[in-house]
Amino acid sequence: MKTLHFIAVLGFATSVAASAASAQNWTFGLGTDGAYSSDEQEAASLEGVWTDAPRGTFAGFDYGWGAGFEVDADGDVWAGAGLHAQRDFDAVRLSLSIMPGLYEAGTSDTELGGPVEIRSRLGVSVAAGQGRLGLSYAHISNGGLYDDNPGKNAAYLTYGWAY
Repeated sequence: MKTLHFIAVLGFATSVAASAASAQNWTFGLGTDGAYSSDEQEAASLEGVWTDAPRGTFAGFDYGWGAGFEVDADGDVWAGAGLHAQRDFDAVRLSLSIMPGLYEAGTSDTELGGPVEIRSRLGVSVAAGQGRLGLSYAHISNGGLYDDNPGKNAAYLTYGWAY
């Protein structure tokens, strides 16, 4: 079931990416999840975030669509799509996203209440060669959709590039 959810959401994200016209970005991060929770086992984690060209501006932030995934060494998998926003402050870029998606617990049995989970993400990056080097923090929870809502946190060292 986990593989089916992941493939379905990743397939949707890939089809959205293929239809976009320009200024797309990929960001990948390596880090850890569970380090900030006494209930969750710490595990190495990987994130991937794709963002489309900006669709508009609000409060100085360029916003548009995005898609992402998160997978950890325990086999926990999340994949989804939603809104992404970013703002450049000279050399520093602040990025924010909120993306509903599907989650499946792996071998650590990190249950988050149900299969529909929302991932919010905050990232800070600086120009580095042809890309951007940064840090991100992500939180996955169901926002009260289910009775149980323990949440899950992760921190990443990221590298991204536009194409």
